[in-house]
Amino acid sequence: MVLEAQQQIERVESENRASPLEARERLAARRDALISQLRKVLEATAFSNRFLLPPRRLPQIAKAEADAFLDFLKTGDADRIRQQGVKRAEEGLGEQAILRLGTTLGQFCRDYLADEALRAADVYADALLEGFMEGREAVILREQEQIRRALQRVVSRYALQLATAAEVSRAASSVLDPAKLLPDVVNLIRDRFNFYYVGLFLLDESGEYAVLRAGTREAGRQMLKMGHELEVGGTSMIGWCTAHGKARIALDVGKEAVRFENPLLPETRSEMALPLISRGRVIGAMTIQSDKSAAFSDEDITVLQTMADQVANGIENARLFQETKANLEEITLLHRRYLQEAWSEFLEEETGRERAGYMYERGAVSPASTVWRPEIGLAVQRGDTIALSDMVDALQGTVEEVGAILEVSPTQPALAVPLKVRGQVIGALDFYETDQARDWSAEDIAMVEAVANQVALAIENARAYEELQKTAEQLKEMDRLKTQFLANMSHELRTPLNSIIGFSRVILKGIDGPINEQQRDDLTSIYNNGQHLLGMINDILDISKIEAGKMELIFEPVDVQQIISGVMSTAIALVRDKPIELEQEVAPNLPIVRADGTRLRQVILNLLSNAAKFTEEGQITLRAWADEEQITISVEDTGIGILPEHQATIFEEFRQVDASTTRRTGGTGLGLAISRHFVEMQGGRLWVESEPGVGSTFTFTLSIAGPAPVAELELADLTVDPSRKLILAVEDDEGAISIYKRYLEKQGYKVVGLNQGEQAVRWAQELSPYAIILDALLPGKDGWTVLEELKSSRETHQIPVIICTIIDDEEARGLSLGAADYLVKPILEEDLLQSLQRLEERQRI
Repeated sequence: MVLEAQQQIERVESENRASPLEARERLAARRDALISQLRKVLEATAFSNRFLLPPRRLPQIAKAEADAFLDFLKTGDADRIRQQGVKRAEEGLGEQAILRLGTTLGQFCRDYLADEALRAADVYADALLEGFMEGREAVILREQEQIRRALQRVVSRYALQLATAAEVSRAASSVLDPAKLLPDVVNLIRDRFNFYYVGLFLLDESGEYAVLRAGTREAGRQMLKMGHELEVGGTSMIGWCTAHGKARIALDVGKEAVRFENPLLPETRSEMALPLISRGRVIGAMTIQSDKSAAFSDEDITVLQTMADQVANGIENARLFQETKANLEEITLLHRRYLQEAWSEFLEEETGRERAGYMYERGAVSPASTVWRPEIGLAVQRGDTIALSDMVDALQGTVEEVGAILEVSPTQPALAVPLKVRGQVIGALDFYETDQARDWSAEDIAMVEAVANQVALAIENARAYEELQKTAEQLKEMDRLKTQFLANMSHELRTPLNSIIGFSRVILKGIDGPINEQQRDDLTSIYNNGQHLLGMINDILDISKIEAGKMELIFEPVDVQQIISGVMSTAIALVRDKPIELEQEVAPNLPIVRADGTRLRQVILNLLSNAAKFTEEGQITLRAWADEEQITISVEDTGIGILPEHQATIFEEFRQVDASTTRRTGGTGLGLAISRHFVEMQGGRLWVESEPGVGSTFTFTLSIAGPAPVAELELADLTVDPSRKLILAVEDDEGAISIYKRYLEKQGYKVVGLNQGEQAVRWAQELSPYAIILDALLPGKDGWTVLEELKSSRETHQIPVIICTIIDDEEARGLSLGAADYLVKPILEEDLLQSLQRLEERQRI
């Protein structure tokens, strides 16, 4: 068939051989006619498919098809035509175009070639259509995969939006301190959505300016330090938003008319300003900026506006809480003043009164006749206020008892008031006239009962305080004994353990002679278990040092890539006996960080060990990447995963989620807790994301610059938030300062650290802190000298000082120098909070 077509072409080419030039011109004209016909077909069917072919491609395709057909008539290569059909599908030709191309080629054969060529045209059309259908199926599958991925991205982003909105809602409803709420919200939104910058403004009291109250990244910190503010209604998106109470979105900031060009945010390409509205009133606005143009979808705008509304409600709730709290304190103060004035007036009336107070031993029941003044005994027994004028009726006792009472005080009207706490009588107040008889008025009784309630509460608080002091002393002694026990036991255990591990290693290496296979297995088990036990002891010592504030980190330049490489070599042994692939995806050229290399290595190895422990098969992947401020390292596994209700507790000491797995794999439940402490002490944070049955990802961050040394802070750099009580911690151990911050800042305090005693008095004079935490063993000027100087200064002598030290026998010295309290390290969170609570109670008295 093809041969016949080829012969026909050769006959056409051989026509008029006497004039070859004329023959070539005739064939070229037929080829041009075919190209023209094919082009018309393509133009007519260009809109028949969902793809629109570019007009410039139509002549190229028509020429290629004409040449391919004429060449096919010579070679008969159908496979090449099928491949061309696949290509046409990928280019976007429709099925109608392919079919009409075949029809046009058949018509060309009838017009210019013999009928034999028609069969060749059919073969060509069938091969082209077959390749086209194959290619179109591949295109459809590829498009479906692209759509699936796009939908997955949309769903994932929407799920992230909903989860973030839920987190913002929880924070807005539970955090009643705006100074903590606002930074949490902006950091949460920036981290979850990967925005360039997020800032939150609140209107000042005049309503003329929007003042920045929280901002992310270094730019936010600098603007907060400068007191950045924008005029309401001014030339800025925040100004427009706060003036009109509506959102303003700039998908291309270069075309935005009212935008403020901020030199601290040079990479901003799109921006959104959302109003914060509470009870129909604009109270501020939130700015969200991206380094990509057209970065905000309609879904983003809707979800972010919902978050802005939640934040506004949270701010209003916090304001109402603070206002209610202040009103309650004011009412309590006025009530106390009223009672004091009424009490003084009651006792200073012209008719003199004698009064006496009696403490009642709980559990003792005494008849009225056994108490010095019988009306007191009756008040204690009955738990009711007794006036002598109604005493005879109230007694309803024996004649002898009534007679005894009247014999003691037959003409003196008396008043006995029980002291009660939670319904239990703890004593009584007694009043009686010495100059003249009188009846007790209802106002007298009501006022004395109010005072009695206050007296009873004060007595009970004093008792509770005394009991707490005794308990605290017992806890201190128990903690001291625990620390001493750990130190002694660690020495007693590690000394023989090192010998066991060392000698077993020597024998395994064959240094003392050959051993058989059974001996090798036994010694290997001894060696491995010894290493395991030594690791457990080291973990317990580490957590004890951390809790005591005695863990010291050595910050120096660290090559993270080198540490990861070394840890991964070690981690191979963790998965040697399991079908687990150990992989790493580390970005090239990670920056050098300022950190403690030994502790960083311990954190990474702990996370890999934890992943290997709870993964039976699959994959463990370590990833590391960096941005301009921090390095992020994650360890992802395909293990058993963690239930949502357990994810918040796995970083607590001695907490193990799955006891059965722990019994099989071992462990103390300290690895993650130690890792979290080490990361936080280096200025980072550690968290987990997990799905049961799928796996877990533990991620932590480290600041490239490392935690800022406390001594580098300057007074001018500090901003004092009047809504938070300021605590000045004078401590040379940065780890201890970090612990104080973790203990106190979640309770609403603001902790400022200083590691030099020489500057302590000046900082105290400038900052006027609520209290000072002072270490006695400071380098240079020690804590005792600092305490003496603080108490000798007119500006600082009234500031309470809490001594926090490892010295356990200098409490008398500290208190004699004017310290308000004396705590011995390790400092527990409860110890520090109770000490500050005692300061508050003293100030209220």
